[in-house]
Amino acid sequence: MKNRKSANCHKVNILIILLLVGMPVFGFTKNHTTIEVRFFDKNSKKKFATSNMPIDQLPDTFAINTNIHIGNEKWIILNAEPINKSDFRKSEKLKLHMQKAKITQVDPNELLFSLSTINDSFKNQGHP
Repeated sequence: MKNRKSANCHKVNILIILLLVGMPVFGFTKNHTTIEVRFFDKNSKKKFATSNMPIDQLPDTFAINTNIHIGNEKWIILNAEPINKSDFRKSEKLKLHMQKAKITQVDPNELLFSLSTINDSFKNQGHP
């Protein structure tokens, strides 16, 4: 009887060790540090790049206006799937739908400014 309890105790110990060792192997305790980010152009609707990015370099949410620079070009993120870091951390994937930011140049002479001016011209108009 004592040998049977001892054998069962060893089986339980081995089972616990296997579970602890197996958890990281099966991804139960996996903490993702890189995310596969796929970049899609709004106009062509085609994927133009894929990158494995460190999660620390990504914002907590794409719910607010977000811009990124790829090379020397500024891009505006229109939509992200999923939107929140907690969700793309779990899935290890992020899709960004974006468009190039348009930079236009305007002749400064064509700009109309309407600014209030403060000066001393009203000082001596008969008012104390």
